[in-house]
Amino acid sequence: MALSFHPPAAAFLLAMLATHPASAETALPDITRFEAMQLKNACSADIARFCAKVKPGEGRIARCMLPHKAEISGPCRAKVKEVMEK
Repeated sequence: MALSFHPPAAAFLLAMLATHPASAETALPDITRFEAMQLKNACSADIARFCAKVKPGEGRIARCMLPHKAEISGPCRAKVKEVMEK
């Protein structure tokens, strides 16, 4: 299954994986399609590893990844941090 990231989905994933705890008041980051693609490239192995059987859409991937936050690879973690700090 091809993994497709659109900016809203990628923003939700970023918010879920950010190093600071998310709250109801935390706004989703505003990211570009290019940043969404970079995030997909950096995190696709992690998503495949932890959430291979999860159907993308409606935040399911982000919710699946959340319990694995401490296990996320260095490249994915670095890209999340980079995009969140822009």
